[in-house]
Amino acid sequence: MKEKGILSRFSIVLLILLALGVSDETICQDFVRTNVCRRPELEKIWAAHAEEIEAHPEQKQFYQGIAGVHPESAPFVLNTIRKEYGTTDAYLEAEYGLTPARLMRLRRMYLE
Repeated sequence: MKEKGILSRFSIVLLILLALGVSDETICQDFVRTNVCRRPELEKIWAAHAEEIEAHPEQKQFYQGIAGVHPESAPFVLNTIRKEYGTTDAYLEAEYGLTPARLMRLRRMYLE
């Protein structure tokens, strides 16, 4: 998720939701909602590349990834985190220094 020190919108939202203990289902729903919120941008990029998309329909998916998101990416990222770290809390601690005590403090601050 960290690439050259830059976090994507998805990465930032994912980190916040994971830190707050939000369910995978909710995280994935929020992620897919990106395409609803960015529909005008998606329509614009698809229109700009209409001839290319007509000739190669698979290109629509490519441009969706530029202006929106691919729905399968969120579950993939969550599964990869668990495969590599065991739990999302272990990931947050290893990568961002969010110890169990810090996570508890965050959750108390924002959820209670």
